[in-house]
Amino acid sequence: VVTNYHVIEGCSEFEIYLSHDAAVPATVKATAPGADLAVLETAAPLKVPGLALRTSSFDTGLAVWALGFPGGAAGVDEMTVTDGIVSAIKTSRVVGTASQDVQLVQTNTAINQGNSGGPMLDEHGNVVGVNTVGVDGAQNINGAVHV
Repeated sequence: VVTNYHVIEGCSEFEIYLSHDAAVPATVKATAPGADLAVLETAAPLKVPGLALRTSSFDTGLAVWALGFPGGAAGVDEMTVTDGIVSAIKTSRVVGTASQDVQLVQTNTAINQGNSGGPMLDEHGNVVGVNTVGVDGAQNINGAVHV
């Protein structure tokens, strides 16, 4: 399971919720704090299909959707979905530890604490990025770490 490093930072125990009643223990498999990314491995195989990564290139104007779970919500019935378009694809240091260049998908899709760490999808359900940042004081400038 891929998420943001800032979502898991400082924590020592992890669970992946598939519903209100079904949590699967997980451990940190890999981290990239500079890119604000982390990979969690579940103790048991997940019985849900993984999301495909978008392998083709894309330009500005691509319609995207950010998925997330605000404030401890668990389960598909509490998932939030926000939509927007890709404004730019940039190299930036505004995410993670700001110590390395990161390919960032800039979008007007709302990115906040509720959907940070979740996937940003194209119209076919392919992941184009991991929701990570909203620029404070700037209206509708948000980003996802490009996959």
